[in-house]
Amino acid sequence: MYCKKRGSELKEDNDNFCPNCGTKIKETEEHSKFKNKNVKIIIGIIIVFIIFGIILSKLTTKSVQDAMNVTQEDIERTRQELRNR
Repeated sequence: MYCKKRGSELKEDNDNFCPNCGTKIKETEEHSKFKNKNVKIIIGIIIVFIIFGIILSKLTTKSVQDAMNVTQEDIERTRQELRNR
């Protein structure tokens, strides 16, 4: 195994730091697990927002379509009601 920063060869595979420059070679298992857990949480939140966005867009689209679905008869009926007042 080699140092990521300077490229010097590491003699022991279980070293966490380069003995020459001190660069961190391996992440500890706890840090790695913590990182993986955070990534899973972030992905879950993103998925929830995507699903929420899809549902909201479907509801909004349906409402707009319903509002635009006015027939000529509806317009005439409304005109007659306004004239009669």
